[in-house]
Amino acid sequence: MKSKACNIIDIESVILSAEECTVIFPKPEDYISEKLQAIVKKHSVSREADLTDEAVLGDIAVLRLVSPLTKFNRPSVTVNVGKNFFSLDVEQAVLGMKLNEVRKIQIDNTDVEITLIKLTRREVPEISDKMIVDEEISGIDTVEKYRNYIFNHDLYEATFRYLYFGAYKKIVDAMLSEAEFHIDSEELEAYIQDELGKIKKSAEKDPEKYGKFLQGYIGRTSANSLDEMMAFIEKDFPIEDLEKQFKTAAVIEFRNKLLVAAFFEKEAIIFTPEYYQTAIAEYAVMTGTDRDKMEEQLPYERFIQFGESEFTRKIFYYLFTQKRIVKEAN
Repeated sequence: MKSKACNIIDIESVILSAEECTVIFPKPEDYISEKLQAIVKKHSVSREADLTDEAVLGDIAVLRLVSPLTKFNRPSVTVNVGKNFFSLDVEQAVLGMKLNEVRKIQIDNTDVEITLIKLTRREVPEISDKMIVDEEISGIDTVEKYRNYIFNHDLYEATFRYLYFGAYKKIVDAMLSEAEFHIDSEELEAYIQDELGKIKKSAEKDPEKYGKFLQGYIGRTSANSLDEMMAFIEKDFPIEDLEKQFKTAAVIEFRNKLLVAAFFEKEAIIFTPEYYQTAIAEYAVMTGTDRDKMEEQLPYERFIQFGESEFTRKIFYYLFTQKRIVKEAN
């Protein structure tokens, strides 16, 4: 490969503040409630509002917007009322509207006409044992068992998601900014087209998801927090805007892959059985898991397929072993 990252810095040399190294571990009850709510939402029932219903927080509204402003001149745009993913001004104006009602507001000193053309309301049931059974989790068939499972297993795993946009992302961003890159234009273009091809292939069965897949790809490189990424994915962007942003995101991903390859070369990391034994022992320490059990959960054949994720583990292991992460569960 002609493209390469050179003169990369060590993970340990990145200067991090106390705030960047601190993860506020979610309160167990809050996190458990969040996980239960995610299951309940799968069983929610949507109904189309009638002429007497007024839009409330949480409704899904389809609007027609008329305005000289490009963003607010749309024959049809779907908003989740109250989420502030599209426009807080528009969503606040929608509250209390009925089907076919028209309202006018001003945004940036410009008139925006809003027509409510469809309203969907989601009715959420109470959590039940049957919902848990439907999740098909081995040995888990009641709400109480699922609550215990989350507390004893899943809650720890959540720290990795919180960490990603904290100290981990700061380390990667610093390593990317300090490295020197020799980029072969043909290799880069081939990579961009390959990534776009994967997205198009994933959306073959459901073309409407093409935009969401693009947003997910872009969000990984453009967002500075998990909440920001989720908000980006939920927004309604024109496809042409997303495709323009995709190339920038793919260039960042390409540089990231070159960084990982250079790190492996510098650290002489080769996925041999001997290296696997060392890494699996580190995994066990980091996750508080018995080493033999970890090896059973992650056999060598699966481990060698991880590739770039080993770079992620190296950063997490460094942070945990240096006690630079403070976890709070109160």
